Amino acid sequence: MEVKLEIHRVDNGGCLEFGTKTESLLGPKQCEQKRRVNERFVRNETAFHFCNIKHWLENTSQAAGIVPPASGEDEATALQRAQLPIACCRNDILDWLASADPVAIITGAVDVNRGVQTVQYILEDCSAGDKACRALCVQSTEQEVLIIVKQVCQERKESIGKTVGYDVTFSHLLNDDITNVVICSTQTLLAHLMAPSGEKFFRMLTHLIVDDVGQRTFENDLLLHLLKEKISKHKSLKLLLLSSKHQAEDANRVFNHAPNFAVPEYKHIIARQSCDQLAIRDIYLATILTKFSTNTVIQNMKSVIQDISALEKVANFEPQLQYQYLDSNVRNHLDILLKHCWLSKSEDSFEELMQFYQLNPFMVDYLASETKMSALMIAAHHGHIAIVEFLLALGANPYLKGKGQLEVVHWCFSQADAECLSMIDRHYDQYRSHPAEWRYEQALLWMYQRLHNPYAVDYQLVANIVLYIYENIPAGPILIIMPEFTDIMACYDLLRRTPKMNLPPNSFVVLHRFVADDEIASEVEHIGAVAFQIILLEDCMLGAMPKIGTVDYVIDTGLTDCRSYNTTDGSCKPHFKQLITKEMAKVRSAIAQRTCFHLYSMQQELWCMEEKEQKSRNYPPMAELLLKFVVCRPSASGVSFLERALAGTLDLKVPGFLEHLQQIGAICIRDLAPTNLGLLLANLCNSAALGKALLYAIMFRCIDPVLTIVASLLVGDPFIEPRNETERKRIACVKASFDRRSLSDFYVLLRLYQEWNVAKVALNDGSMVDQHCLKLGAMEAISNLRTRLMSHLRALDIVTVGRSVNVHQLNERSSQWSTIKGCLAAGLYPNLVKMNYETLSLVSCSDPDPLELHPASVVKVKELASHWITYVYKQDSRPPLPKGCKRGNLPAELYRKKLQIVENTVISDWTVALMCGVDQVTAVKPKMVPNSSIAMEHTNELIIGQRCVFKIPRQYVVAVGRLREGLARAFREFTEHPLQALASSDSYALLGRISTILQLEEVCRAAPNTATKPKILKKCWLGTHWVINHKESRETRTNP
Repeated sequence: MEVKLEIHRVDNGGCLEFGTKTESLLGPKQCEQKRRVNERFVRNETAFHFCNIKHWLENTSQAAGIVPPASGEDEATALQRAQLPIACCRNDILDWLASADPVAIITGAVDVNRGVQTVQYILEDCSAGDKACRALCVQSTEQEVLIIVKQVCQERKESIGKTVGYDVTFSHLLNDDITNVVICSTQTLLAHLMAPSGEKFFRMLTHLIVDDVGQRTFENDLLLHLLKEKISKHKSLKLLLLSSKHQAEDANRVFNHAPNFAVPEYKHIIARQSCDQLAIRDIYLATILTKFSTNTVIQNMKSVIQDISALEKVANFEPQLQYQYLDSNVRNHLDILLKHCWLSKSEDSFEELMQFYQLNPFMVDYLASETKMSALMIAAHHGHIAIVEFLLALGANPYLKGKGQLEVVHWCFSQADAECLSMIDRHYDQYRSHPAEWRYEQALLWMYQRLHNPYAVDYQLVANIVLYIYENIPAGPILIIMPEFTDIMACYDLLRRTPKMNLPPNSFVVLHRFVADDEIASEVEHIGAVAFQIILLEDCMLGAMPKIGTVDYVIDTGLTDCRSYNTTDGSCKPHFKQLITKEMAKVRSAIAQRTCFHLYSMQQELWCMEEKEQKSRNYPPMAELLLKFVVCRPSASGVSFLERALAGTLDLKVPGFLEHLQQIGAICIRDLAPTNLGLLLANLCNSAALGKALLYAIMFRCIDPVLTIVASLLVGDPFIEPRNETERKRIACVKASFDRRSLSDFYVLLRLYQEWNVAKVALNDGSMVDQHCLKLGAMEAISNLRTRLMSHLRALDIVTVGRSVNVHQLNERSSQWSTIKGCLAAGLYPNLVKMNYETLSLVSCSDPDPLELHPASVVKVKELASHWITYVYKQDSRPPLPKGCKRGNLPAELYRKKLQIVENTVISDWTVALMCGVDQVTAVKPKMVPNSSIAMEHTNELIIGQRCVFKIPRQYVVAVGRLREGLARAFREFTEHPLQALASSDSYALLGRISTILQLEEVCRAAPNTATKPKILKKCWLGTHWVINHKESRETRTNP
C-alpha cells in the first residue's frame, strides 16, 4: 500500500508519495522525542585549540617579552640592505618608534623588502635600546608569511623559530621563551582575535605590523576599523601599516593623523621613467604578434596582408573562426542590444551598447546572430554620425561583410547616410596615412582579438616570447605574471616541453597560492640560481616576490583573477578574469629592468582599464566576512560598528546579512553573539554553507565524498575555459558521461576526482586531464585542499581520525548518495528552488527574483525527477551595467534580472522536509483542509523558513516534526561537543532512521560509486616538482 500526502508551497504544490517501509519509520515509537532541543548556548572552546600565538603570548616567561639579540648579518648583506629603497626611510621609522605616535603608515612600491625591513628595523631598535620586543607581522597570505620569514632569518643569519618565527594554519615554528617576532597571515590574526583571549591579545604585544592594508577589499576596511578601535585602548602598542603608494588612501582616512613615510622607487625605475632607449621599453600586443606569434591563422594572414589594403583583406578572413570564444550569455546580451538599436532608431538606444564596446572594443565588429548586422551598419543606416565616428575610433572595420555579403556602405541611403559615408572615407584616408608597419600590426591585432579571448591567457604566445629572449637577447630573470594558478601550471607544462630550450629544473620558479608550505622554501632558494630563469608568479602574490629588483624581463598578461559578489541580490562570480588597472599596469611595467612585454593592446590600456581598483573585487562573500568580525566583536553594538566601517563603500545592507547568519544558525537572534556553529564556520573555510555541509557529513558519517565535493567547489571550476563551440560541446559530453542520471553537478565533480585519482595512481593522469578538458593542476589542488580541510577538522577537534574514530566509521554512509545530498542541502539552505511545471520556471524559497539554470549545468528543466533543486550560488547572466547608463533606455529583456543558479543538484521532497532549515524553529499548526485530496481529515502545516509550507496528515506531520527537532538537537550537541555527539547511540539511531527514509524515497537513481576511497593520501606537489604523467599520446594544449 502507498500513502499519498499533499505537499504545498505558498504559491504552488505537488504530491509526495512514499511506501509502507517509510511509513513504518514514521511511527510514534520510532520518532519519539526523548529530549527537547537544548536552547542554552554553551561556548565550545575547542574551536581555538590551534591558536599557537596565544600560547606564545601567554607562556613567555616575561610579560613584555625579551630584548632581541643583535643581528648576525655579514657586510655583504648589510651593503645590500643599505641599497634598498626603504633604507632612505630607516631613520624616520626609528624616530617614530621613539616618539609617542601610536600609528605610522609606510607607502612604497610592490616589494617584499617593505615587510622584511620593517621587521629588521624594529628588532634593531629594541636590541640597541635594550627594550623588550614582542611583535607580530601580518601578511595577506600564508605563502607570503613563509617567504618573508625566510628572508628575515637569512639576513640575520639565524634559523627560523629563534628570534623570528611564524604561525600559519597548519604549521608553526616559534619558541615561547626566545621568539621576539612572529609572522602570520591575516586569517591567523582574525582567528586569534576570535578566540576567547582576543580581548587581551593587543595588551600582550609591543609592536604590530600589518602589510598590504591598501588592498581595496571589505576585509581590509573592517580590519582597519577594528585596529583603530583596539589601538585606542592600548596606547603603548606601536602599529605600523604598510601599503603601496597608490593605495594608502583608506589607511589615511581611518588614521588621519598618522605620519606617512614614502619609500622611493628603485633607481632603475626612476632612470627608466626618463629614458627613451630601446633597450628599456614596453612592447605591446600588436608588435608581439608581428614578431613572435606562431598562431596558425595569424601566420596564414601574414601572407595575404602585405599591401596597403590590409584592413579590407583582414575583415573577412576566416569569418567562421571569429568570436567563437563568446558564450551564450554574452551573445544573447549583444543580440538584444543590437536588435534594440535597430528597432528604436534613436541615438539614445546605443548608450549601453557604446559603453559595453568601450569596455570591450575587440567586440565592436560582432554580427547579430539573426540579421548578421554590426553596430556600425545599424548606426550608418539610421544616420547617427556621432555613433559612427565613435565606433570607427574603437576600431570598427567598415569592410566587414554581413548577411548577403553587404558592407556598411550598402546600408547608407539618406542624406545623413551620405555624411556617414564621407566620414568612413575620411577615416580610411587617415588609416592609409599611417606607416605600412603600423597598418600591418593593427591588421594582425584586429584578427587576433577576434580569434582569441582577451580574458584568457595565450600560453603559446608566452612560450614564444620566452623562446625569443632565450635565443636572441641577453639572458636574465623573466617574471611571468599570471592571473590564476591553473594558468601557471599550463604555461609551466608547455615551457618544460619546449624542445629548443631544454632547461634544467632550477631554471624555473613557481609561486602561487596552492604551492604547499614545504615547497615554498625550495622555490625561494631557486631565485637567482642561474642567469636565465623563468619565474611564474600568480598575480595575488606579486607583493611576496623576493629579489624583485633583479628582474630583467616581465611578461604581463594584463589579467587578474577576481571574485565578484553583488551585495544587493547576493549573486556572485567566484572566479573570473578581468583586466588589471592602469595603476597596476604601471607597477608591473616598472619592475622590468630591460623590457616589459604586455599581452594586451595600447587601446585596451587606454579604453578598458580602470584607473584604480574598485571595492567590488577579491573578497569573500559578505555574510562569511561579517561572521568573522562578529566573532571578533560579539556585542549588540556590532551592527553600528560594521555599518560605520563599511560606510561609503557600497550600499551594503548589513542587517540583511546578519539576518542570513541568524537564518543558518551562525549567530543568536537576541544579542548577535556567535553560536558554536558560527565559531566553527568562522574558523573552517570561507564558505559558511559548504562548511556547514561538511559538518553535517561528519555527523551523518559520509565525510569523504562531501569532502571531495566541498574541496572541488572551493578550488573552482576544474574544466578549461572553452575557446569555441566545439570545446563547449566536448565539455558538455564529459559532464553528461559522469552525470549517470544523477541530475547533479556535485556528482560530476565527485566522479571526476575519483577517476583522476585512479589515473594518477596508474601514472596516466595527464591523458585523463587532456581527454576530459580539465585545467592542469586543478585536481592536485583539490586533493591538497581535501587534506588541508581534514587537518583543519582535526585541529578544531571535530574529528580524530586514526585515534578514537577511524576513517571507516566516518564513511559508514558514504555509499548512500541520498544522504550525501541531504548533507549538502542542509548546508546550502536557503539556496533552494522549486520547479513550477505549469510555467517551466524556477521559484526561489528566499528570493522573489526569477531564476534559471546555468546552461553549463547537467540539470535540465525538462529532465527533472523532482520539484526541488539546491544550488551553491547564483549569478547575473547580464554583463555589468556600465556607470552612468540610464536603465530607462534599456530594452525590457535587459532591464529584467536574469539570475542563473550554478552548481546544482536535484533533491527529493523528503530531503527538503527532513534536512532543510532544521536550525530554525519548526512551526506546526493544526488546520482543517476539507477540499484537499485527503478529504475532511485533520491536517497540519509544516513550515520551513518563510515561504515553504507542507500540508500533511497530523500523525505524519508530528512524526516529521519530531525527526526535524531531533536532528536540530543532534546537530546542536555536535557543534558543542563533536566527539561526544559522534559517540552517542541515540544520535546514531536517529541519523540512521533519517538516512534510511532519504534512501527509500530517493528520486534520482545514480550509480552508487560515491564511496570509492581515494588512494592518494600524500600531498601533491604544485611547484617546480609538479609531475603530470602520460602513457598515451597527448593532445597539445595550446591556443588555436
